[in-house]
Amino acid sequence: MLVDHARQKGAVVWEEVAVKELIWEAGGGEASRAASEPLAPDREGGRSAGVPARSPSGLSRALELQPPAGRDEAAAGGDARAPLPPRRVAGVRAEHKDGRLAEYRAPITLDCTGKEAFTAVRNGWRARDPYLNKVAVWTYYQGSKREPGLDEGQTTVAFVPEKGWFWHIPQHNDMVSVGVVAEGKYLTRGGVRDLKTIFDREVEENLWIKDHLSVGEQVGPYFITSEYSFHSHYCGCAGLLLVGDAFAFLDPVFSSGLMLALKSGVLAGEEVHQAIGARDFSPERFAGYAKAMREGIENMRKLVYAFYDPNFSFKQVIDKYPEAAGEITDCLSGDVNKDFSSLWAKIREFAPLPEHLPYGAPLAVFNSDAERAKAKVSAA
Repeated sequence: MLVDHARQKGAVVWEEVAVKELIWEAGGGEASRAASEPLAPDREGGRSAGVPARSPSGLSRALELQPPAGRDEAAAGGDARAPLPPRRVAGVRAEHKDGRLAEYRAPITLDCTGKEAFTAVRNGWRARDPYLNKVAVWTYYQGSKREPGLDEGQTTVAFVPEKGWFWHIPQHNDMVSVGVVAEGKYLTRGGVRDLKTIFDREVEENLWIKDHLSVGEQVGPYFITSEYSFHSHYCGCAGLLLVGDAFAFLDPVFSSGLMLALKSGVLAGEEVHQAIGARDFSPERFAGYAKAMREGIENMRKLVYAFYDPNFSFKQVIDKYPEAAGEITDCLSGDVNKDFSSLWAKIREFAPLPEHLPYGAPLAVFNSDAERAKAKVSAA
């Protein structure tokens, strides 16, 4: 969490503090009311092992700065939810670097804690996606091969067997972030557990990655992180709104995570601005935000499910329905808040798609223990 620590010569000096817990209060009062061609559907729509797909990546450094996966209910082997929170959030308790404790109060608190998902994890709101449970093994290379000209800084997604894929993200100082994403049981097949061995074995499975890493050298350690997809049962409650990955984290195969997080930030900012003007911070006010975010997430989620189906390729769909190329491109390019029912009907001829998850609505203010109990049952 960043706080406005001081002002020097008109500039704001920010200090980072560690949030310890949310401040809960009873409801009521004004505040609580208040090497080959990339995958490109508009070209060929096909793909095969070793064929990369590219997307612009002026924000590649920002991708690397996203926080690591946080704790979740899966660590305990289940999805047991903690008791639902009291009536409203009034701010946070935080600890400064020098150990000082402080309270920061506001009519609305935004949880932007990324995959750590401070609120959703601690309140048992977080639910794992039933199928999207991938793992990433990654490292850095320096001096490896890059694409020529304007393509030098582009992110590349290169495919491997078993519906896995590599990311290749050029960075500053001639560094490149490279990682492989797949199911854990695939990456550790044969009992392999050493991260370098896992990484090197998968490099051999993709000619494009192998060629680009044939020059240069590997730098630093190898890392492993969860790429599991998660959803919060609620977008927030009275005095609290979840933003970005703290609300939902979707498998990053189509680089949709940053787009959805930024979209969430813009929508949340607009909703909070209107709430401040109206002096109304009731949970119901943010129902539109939740609906817009879930619509975009569900649309992108369907494409991700199709991608991981072992018998599916976008080329099949586009060969039969050429107009689907434009629909797929629209969704992949971030135009996710529109009716794609026609596209889903086409894709379902080739692969099953998931049903809409009933998550995301704001948690209403409870005026009685009976209301709290009813909400808890509906969340379970």
